[in-house]
Amino acid sequence: MQKIVLIFSILLSVNWQYAQCYKQIAIGGDHAIAIGPNNELIGWGRNMFAIGSPIPFPESQPSPIVLNNTSNWVKIWAQGIMTFAVKDDNTMWAMGTNNFGALGIGQSGSTSTLMQVSTNANWVKLSSYNNHTIGIRADGTIWTWGSNQDGEVALGPGMPPQIYSPTQVGTANHWVDVATTTTASLAVRNDGTVWGAGVALGPLLGQGPDPTNVLRQANYSVGGSQQHSNIAKIKGGASFILAQKTDGTLVAWGANEFGELAMPLTYFGGSTPQSIGTDTWLDFAVGREHVLAIKTDGTLWAWGRNQYGQLGLGHTNNVNVPTQVGTANDWVQVQAGGIANSMGIKADGSVWVWGRNNYGQFGNGTTTQSTVPLQNTAICVQTLSTPTYTKPTLSIAPNPAKDYLQLNYTKTQDAHINIYDVQGRVVYQNTVKDFEGHITIPVHQWQKGLYMVHIQNNEGESITKKVLVH
Repeated sequence: MQKIVLIFSILLSVNWQYAQCYKQIAIGGDHAIAIGPNNELIGWGRNMFAIGSPIPFPESQPSPIVLNNTSNWVKIWAQGIMTFAVKDDNTMWAMGTNNFGALGIGQSGSTSTLMQVSTNANWVKLSSYNNHTIGIRADGTIWTWGSNQDGEVALGPGMPPQIYSPTQVGTANHWVDVATTTTASLAVRNDGTVWGAGVALGPLLGQGPDPTNVLRQANYSVGGSQQHSNIAKIKGGASFILAQKTDGTLVAWGANEFGELAMPLTYFGGSTPQSIGTDTWLDFAVGREHVLAIKTDGTLWAWGRNQYGQLGLGHTNNVNVPTQVGTANDWVQVQAGGIANSMGIKADGSVWVWGRNNYGQFGNGTTTQSTVPLQNTAICVQTLSTPTYTKPTLSIAPNPAKDYLQLNYTKTQDAHINIYDVQGRVVYQNTVKDFEGHITIPVHQWQKGLYMVHIQNNEGESITKKVLVH
């Protein structure tokens, strides 16, 4: 997928030419945060801890306010009533509710002041579900913190019930994505397999509780064979998982109470991933029990719980089949937060919001909800180009290799390259900034044998190839 680059620029549309253009926007359970045109941190929505208020009154902040005006913020996540933000020096900071130490700031207790989580960690992905958090770093390692009541931090037996700071899970560095549900942590390995820990692993991994509290591989055994081992991306709701395969299609598993698996309500759910048609998808997002997804043709689709109109379909009835939202075909990004918050971005940079707005989470100065996408004309983001779902390409020559091998790649802007031996150990790492090119690697000192070359771009698409060194 060609990277969506968000930059500050003056919009050409006369209808919203005075909109404040943000570089990034992220929505949480009841709040939203953004990186402003000067790299400042901005927020709106529920005015409790996550947007810097020590006292939650007034509870609603319906218009964007500056949370921190230092001009060096580069990455953000809004999770539940928590805010995580990264500076250009790779330090991560957090504020918000801090149940069981889920902020990772080294202590318990909620805070409305940004506090440092880590130094020089280069976090690339992060997922948190109220009480526990899991993150992945650029080196492919995963780290967890927060509640360990049910073993969800995957740190093994004998660990305390709360982990207050990021702690590495094992020593492996072959992880490519992470997700959380209410009581479980999930991770995707570079071979496309899904692993997890926590109490809810029956319907999520096909396994029951395990007192060892370590990551275990999903057991999707159907007819004696492993199913859906080619997972590229994963996202978690309250008790279900939505994942994208390497071919761009979607699968879902877990609970189906509101139709979030896109299955008839007579299907109560389970640990076997269910294919959601054969369409390929550009982007997708999950809230607590609802799903939003953009097909590669730019159309927006939704299904699952719809109590507050969070599906954007003009009504409040739950839907158990993917249903198109309006007729527009220029959607490029979608987000879902909490029970009922939804946001989409179109190719022209316009920001659209729908669902619940009781705390002003739309950021449009009101607390009135909407059952259809409503443009927030006061804010925008600007995209340089419309993305498409395109897998990276990778060729290796010579293969078998003796003295050197050359990797030729495309569609890999900001990509990570890892080469593993048969034991799963990393023997080579590199990060490429350009969209296409080649790298020559000397291998004359490597042991003879089979190696796996894995390349993953910044949008999560990946490809793996084998090479023989002799």
